Amino acid sequence: MLDRVCGRLVADRSVPVLLVIAGGLGFVFAVFLLGWDGIHGTSGYWTTTHNDSLQGIAALRYYADEPWSWPILDVRSYGAPTGTNLILADSIPLLAVPVKALSGVLPDGFHYFGYWLALCFILQAIAIVVLLASLGMRSFLAASAGPVLALLQTALLTRHFHVALMAQFVILGTFIIGVRLMRAGRPIRDLWLLLGLLAAVFFVHLYLYAMVVTVAAGFVLQAGLSRRVGWPMIGGWFGSVAVLTAGLIVTTGIAEAGADGIAGFGYFSSNALSLLVEGVDATGGQYEGAGYLGLGVIVLVGVVLAFGRDLAETALRRYWVPLVVVLLLALFALSTTVWIGTSLRLDLPQVFPVEWLGSRFRSSGRFVWPLVYALVAGALVLVHRRLPMRTGVVLILGVTIIQIVDMAPIVNGLRDTLHDTEGQVLAVELWAGAIERHELVSMVAHQCVVGSGDPSLASREIQRVGAITGVPVTAAAVARRSADCDDPPSSEPLQPGELRVVWDLVDPNYDLAGAHCVRFGLGTACTLPGSHTSVVDSLAGYP
Repeated sequence: MLDRVCGRLVADRSVPVLLVIAGGLGFVFAVFLLGWDGIHGTSGYWTTTHNDSLQGIAALRYYADEPWSWPILDVRSYGAPTGTNLILADSIPLLAVPVKALSGVLPDGFHYFGYWLALCFILQAIAIVVLLASLGMRSFLAASAGPVLALLQTALLTRHFHVALMAQFVILGTFIIGVRLMRAGRPIRDLWLLLGLLAAVFFVHLYLYAMVVTVAAGFVLQAGLSRRVGWPMIGGWFGSVAVLTAGLIVTTGIAEAGADGIAGFGYFSSNALSLLVEGVDATGGQYEGAGYLGLGVIVLVGVVLAFGRDLAETALRRYWVPLVVVLLLALFALSTTVWIGTSLRLDLPQVFPVEWLGSRFRSSGRFVWPLVYALVAGALVLVHRRLPMRTGVVLILGVTIIQIVDMAPIVNGLRDTLHDTEGQVLAVELWAGAIERHELVSMVAHQCVVGSGDPSLASREIQRVGAITGVPVTAAAVARRSADCDDPPSSEPLQPGELRVVWDLVDPNYDLAGAHCVRFGLGTACTLPGSHTSVVDSLAGYP
């Protein structure tokens, strides 16, 4: 009886059927975490100030309301007067551009972030099943265990506050096309698919683009070394990638808006124990490198090391170039300051090109993600191939249950966070009334002030209200050049139509001759005397 059940679970099935099962699991998971209101973007979570997605929503509203400009992703009203770039605001330009085109017919205040989160969970589940099928595992077992193990990863579950980075299915997608490039007989199609994937990912997030382009390059080089693709074709592909990247940089304007020289490399790193220990953080910023595999996947990897080393060595020989690339990315994730648990084990000098890369990709810990998904997929496939049918089925189902139990606290904590409706720190209605009577809100970006009474949450809320009312704000919650902090607006005379917000951490006793200023919970708000001073007065004493 058990053999019959196991045989049904491991028998080859139609891939479309498996994808329906996987997509269904991803959808159920999305509904469980977000709820219908969360998916539709109407739950209170999308207005809570501890949600970094506020900056994406604010930038999207400004972008949708502004006329088209060049470069196409410039947002002039967010971080006025120079503006910012939609990519830096985590607004997912891949969706923002069509939403801007359709803004005249979409409901007022529409945003897609809830739908995007749900789509990421669904595509994550589907992508792992397609990858497993590409590696020869086309069964109900793959369609059930694969999505669970790929969805229950801290690399994914701890990124909800950076919604664009939830698109980790693109890493799996790169593996899929790369494996097919090595196995199938249609290299031209696969090379074009990789180019198309790169173009799409550029409009999602630059960190994901960096991961995808490097892993894709590894697979293409492997195809050349294995004589599956000719070197002229490979040279043409790399040339196309260079042209594509340059064209996208020019079209989007990201080079002009980019954050050069941003500090944080080594702080936002990955811990050497991050794959094995949940929540390990020696710097306070190693949450960026969260990569805990979960106890179920760790058991699978252990079984491979114990009983399937010969199969693992065969896989290494077949895919050694992309695997080396994945390991190099994981080393970059550790940075030049290597922590093992809470012990500093290595502190190397930063030299070019590591220094240059670290200043552009300061949250290097994220680059551990390709290794995470390579281990998840590889361990599943190798255990499936190595162990006898009954033993393999029981083990894989068992570790799937272990993974669910082990990750339950993280999943439940995420669900509580996504259903949180509290967290506003300002009297929003009063601020909306004051802001809509002005033409500009000026304030020092919260990135420029640190200390007790950090105004970052209040700053994000003012940015959100500014976007709702259509009033430009000088601050933007994005990584930008340090010039934002060099010349604070508080030192300039007030302009007509300007509402100036000066945080206590900038000047706790701020006052301006000829201006009408009132104190609120975190600072001072000033405007020129006039008929609208009463709405500014209403802010007095409130947060």
